[in-house]
Amino acid sequence: MNWIFLAKDIAMVNRDSQEELWDRISRDDNMKYAVEECFFSVKFIFTTILDYEVKKWVTIIYEDIRGMIL
Repeated sequence: MNWIFLAKDIAMVNRDSQEELWDRISRDDNMKYAVEECFFSVKFIFTTILDYEVKKWVTIIYEDIRGMIL
């Protein structure tokens, strides 16, 4: 089973708050870890390929998001 696609599907049909969405995803450890792995992988890609100024913005945005979900 592809947990990240399942989490995406849940997010598409879920019209609740972000906190409730994360709570629902976090109930399944495999899905939670898949979302976290995707989150950190995309952050790594962005911070690797972007120039310094944009990288700073991406880092700030990701830290804000991380503070909400972790």
